[in-house]
Formats: sequence, structure tokens, C-alpha cells
Amino acid sequence: MLSAGVGAVFGRGTAGAILEDDLSALLSSFLTSALEAPLVGTLPTPDCVVSLARENTCHCSAVTDMNSAAKVVETCECGVARVPAHRLLLASRCGFFDASLRFGLGEQRSLVIHLGIVEDLGVWRPGEDPRPGMEAFRSLLRFLYTSQTEHVKAEHALDVLALLANDFLQLPDALLLQRACEEALTGEMGLDTAAAVASRAHQLEHPEAEALAVDSLAAVLMKSPQPAGAVRRAAAGLPRAAAAELMER
Repeated sequence: MLSAGVGAVFGRGTAGAILEDDLSALLSSFLTSALEAPLVGTLPTPDCVVSLARENTCHCSAVTDMNSAAKVVETCECGVARVPAHRLLLASRCGFFDASLRFGLGEQRSLVIHLGIVEDLGVWRPGEDPRPGMEAFRSLLRFLYTSQTEHVKAEHALDVLALLANDFLQLPDALLLQRACEEALTGEMGLDTAAAVASRAHQLEHPEAEALAVDSLAAVLMKSPQPAGAVRRAAAGLPRAAAAELMER
């Protein structure tokens, strides 16, 4: 990881260098705010952008300074999700980002870090809606910033688990986030949430999670009557096999 040295993220000393008290100050700034508050809005100006795609997928202009990083649009012209962040925290908490920021000449020049594994894992592919992958990464990012997991939701848990697979990101405390995702998937879900999880599990080829979501759907349907059209709406998004299994119960 990046080591302490001379300089600071808040302007003391050589630009790009890091002081131990910088990380402490940055964390304290966030932890004193409500967990539900917008992540980046409570911190100093973001100084990089994470692009949730391979480098050759997105051909948009580079982020050239901290002001442009803070104002970056959530989805660029190529349809790729881009999330503002802070280099100091990314590098301090994640081996992948540390290596990218230290040894990636393109990342150092453009201030854009490409997380191509999002495409490799099928979390997002060109032409698809970037929102599921974006929300999953935001959940991961909040964990990096706070080491807390209360924000983890079943809707994004499968995508977060995919990002954690095979220790690609090299998170020292990844097991904590993994357990939170698994608990979210085994907990009680509402009708729409269970349907969304079943559909996402099918897309990501996660049969165990798909079966859990179908079980939750069946439990909800047996527990109480649903509003008119709710069951039809939920079933419409289910994989065919999951819908057939649900009908047989």
C-alpha cells in the first residue's frame, strides 16, 4: 500500500505524497457524518474517477484535475458508469487500486482508474444498463471508506460478491463484506427485491442465490395477499425456469 511520507492530500508538502494524519483526517471527516449521507459529498473534493469498464471500452476525455473529477457525470457518453473517489483512501484500502495508482502511468496522467473486471465478470457489458454495477461499486466504495456493512442490500449483494471473487481487488477485510452480502441474500426479502435478486442471480450464473430468491418469493406469496398486479410484475422479470418453479409451489 502507499506509505506515509512528506506531503498531504490537503495541500501540505509535495503534491501526491501522503501523511499518516491525512488518512485519519479524511476518515474522521466521513465517519462524523451520517452513514446515509451521500458518500462523496461529505468529503474533500474527489481527485480521481473509477471507470467501471475496460480502458478500451470507454473513449471519453480524461479527467485532468480535481475539479473535473468532482463534476464527472455518472454515466459518460460511452454508457460507462464513472464514480468519483479519493486516491488516498482507495490506495490505502485496496491492493488493486494501490497498484494502479502507483504503477499505472495512464492512471497517473488521466486520474481515471479502469475497473475492467466489471466487464470480465459480466456485472456490466457495453449496451447494458450501468446502474446495477454502479450501485454495487458504490456499496463496495462505502465499505472501503468506513469498514462498515450496514448499508449492504440484497439488490446489490450478488454484484458485490462478484467483485470480491478470487481476491482480485486485494481487500484485507473482504471477508467482512462477503459475509454481509451473504446475510443479505439469506434474509427476508420483499416481493420485488426477491424477484430482482432471482433475475440477477440467473444473469450472473449463481444458482444458489437464485434458489434462495425463489424461496423468498414463495414465502412472501404464502404469507400475505399481494396488491393487484404485483405478482404479475414480479414474475415478469423472472427467468423462465424460476417462474415455472414458483408456479409449481
